[in-house]
Amino acid sequence: MNNFKLIDNLKTIDFENFQNLIKNLLDCTNPPDNTFFKHVLSNVLVTLNNEDIDIRPRDNNNKPGGLIYLKTFKKVVILPDLHARRHFLKSALYWKINNVVPLIKLLEEKQIALLCLGDGVHSEAQNYNRWMSIFDEFLNEYKKCPNMNAEIADSFNLMLAVMCLKIRYKNNFHFLKGNHENIRNETENGNYAFTKFCNEGAIVLDYFNKFYDNKLLLLYYEFEKNIPLFAVGRNFLASHSEPKFNFDKKRIINFHKDSELIEGLTWTENNESEKGTVDKLISYFLPDNYINSYYFGGHRYINGLYNKVNNTKYIQIHNPQKKIAVLIEQDKKIKLNEAVQILDDYEKLL
Repeated sequence: MNNFKLIDNLKTIDFENFQNLIKNLLDCTNPPDNTFFKHVLSNVLVTLNNEDIDIRPRDNNNKPGGLIYLKTFKKVVILPDLHARRHFLKSALYWKINNVVPLIKLLEEKQIALLCLGDGVHSEAQNYNRWMSIFDEFLNEYKKCPNMNAEIADSFNLMLAVMCLKIRYKNNFHFLKGNHENIRNETENGNYAFTKFCNEGAIVLDYFNKFYDNKLLLLYYEFEKNIPLFAVGRNFLASHSEPKFNFDKKRIINFHKDSELIEGLTWTENNESEKGTVDKLISYFLPDNYINSYYFGGHRYINGLYNKVNNTKYIQIHNPQKKIAVLIEQDKKIKLNEAVQILDDYEKLL
């Protein structure tokens, strides 16, 4: 397990030390330490429960709602599904925006917003063989589990970095819920138990029950329940998956117990969205800028840089073989061939 020093206030440590913490998390090959993990979870929950109401309006019970407003930022970067790709997040943070300043520096200076579209955990097909070995380790009750330790390190050190970024950059860093944000592997509350290669959801839960204490699991579950679903900019909308049906502002803000809505923004398959849904949502949330606006999502695999679907206004950007990012300048018309970019590896950015 990793053994990072507990930091009382990630918002006030100097920038160099914060960068070093993020880099170390994204490089660490050991699973998170129980104490450090709980410390960060406790702090990110404080952050999530105290979001600025102008950015994240509160619901009828005075809880932060499911809607994020990003209209005040001149530039917004959108990242699709992370799926344990620590190298992807690291490359994004040190991507020089317009070939000038690294993204993390612009975050520090509050000159840009970074929006992640969820699915932080569970590596994908590139680690198929590792998942097959993990299943054998699971059957052997994790008496030896180098492959599962590597998967947990990739998934949850990345999520610790996400949480630390949220704590420090409360207003201009946001992570939306995806269908893989389901630590209890539940089939309720808009979630479905997850399996693709070898029953990953149940295996990860079993590992947590074996190697972490119950309080940590409860904190992580609470974290997942408190992350938002939907973002609105000046010229874009975004969620993890394509929206399954139309909804209004009141419903998305009051999302917490709306299983149908949670499912409809995290699990939608290709061609499953009700006809006209994206057009209706853009017309409703961005009535003055419909022509120049797009709705961005991840969730379903694509082969190239992006796919246009749903009357060409919904843009899919999740290609697990590439580091794809979207740079949106909100005072300009979005030109997809310029806005959607492939990032260089971190090592090439130094």
